[in-house]
Amino acid sequence: MEASTYSTLFFNSLELISKSYNMKYSKRSFCAYQKLGEVFWKASFFCGSFLVDGQLKVTVQNQIKHCDFDAIQFSIIEPGKKRRITDALRVNASFAAGSLQIDSKTYYFPCDDTADFAGKADGYVREILDALLAKRTEFLTSALSNDGGLLPYLTNHWRDIPLEAGMAYLCESDYNGARRCFELAEKKQYIWQKSIGKSGRYLHLIFIDYCKAMQSGIEWTDDLVVNGFPANSLVTLP
Repeated sequence: MEASTYSTLFFNSLELISKSYNMKYSKRSFCAYQKLGEVFWKASFFCGSFLVDGQLKVTVQNQIKHCDFDAIQFSIIEPGKKRRITDALRVNASFAAGSLQIDSKTYYFPCDDTADFAGKADGYVREILDALLAKRTEFLTSALSNDGGLLPYLTNHWRDIPLEAGMAYLCESDYNGARRCFELAEKKQYIWQKSIGKSGRYLHLIFIDYCKAMQSGIEWTDDLVVNGFPANSLVTLP
């Protein structure tokens, strides 16, 4: 039996069971997600294309971000345009930035036959969701008690997670801090593999130019999003 048969059964259960946990589910992105005040949480599920020793391989990424990240991102890459930020957009936008991965785990579930797997799939899903929520609670509790919340946690750990910290600094309109983070990410090649426009500009490079513009009092435009500052620019940038 092909892995796709079992992965379909798994995702059918995930869609059903996630609702009982007060979560939403995206068929497009294979994600369960939930908005928790100013925090947006999602779990991304990936099923292997082939069975491994007769088992379905399921990898789950546990991710979290501040809800303001999406509004800030779209205000930068679509200057002057008003976009309604929905939870579906947060989870499905191919170039959404800023999610911090707090955990990643791989599970293996036996695939003896489809009927047996179908009968156990709900239990597999509950096992995963319970573990995800426990890890989420542990992280948020620690971030709140030790750092004062998600944004301070990100900025306090900027050297290790410069992309996510850069987004946190943008939330605070701290363009010096944000630029420092995105430039560190570029130096270390900690980059989002996502690009904007025909020229394929990476998000963090756009954000660096945005910080330069804000530091210099330069109007941010669509042209700067697509092309950045010209090499022979006469503008003195800090």
